[in-house]
Amino acid sequence: MRALRDIKKDKGINQALDRSCGGFSTKVHILTEGLGYPVDFVLTRGQAHDAPQAQGLLTSVAFDQIIADKAYDDIKIRELVVKKGAKCIIPSKSNRINKFDHDQHVYKERHLIECCIGKL
Repeated sequence: MRALRDIKKDKGINQALDRSCGGFSTKVHILTEGLGYPVDFVLTRGQAHDAPQAQGLLTSVAFDQIIADKAYDDIKIRELVVKKGAKCIIPSKSNRINKFDHDQHVYKERHLIECCIGKL
């Protein structure tokens, strides 16, 4: 057990891998173009929140609309999308008091993003 005691946790290393209740996990936040081809991505620890990562990805490119899941339902993301003159297709979280409308037919195209992640 001495070896375990001597291991020091280095908190200064910037890694996208961390331990949670289920073990080691990593999240992929990916920005794709209309046909599902990756444009940019960010890797984060498994318990990192989704919304701050999206803000960094969205500032670097021009787009007409954004399709994302409920995890990205954040007022800052919505304001950024509107400021760029684009359409925001993100369903509202269940705990949101004032729900936003989204086009469900266009939202079905989100499967292209999931397929892109599956191919990685």
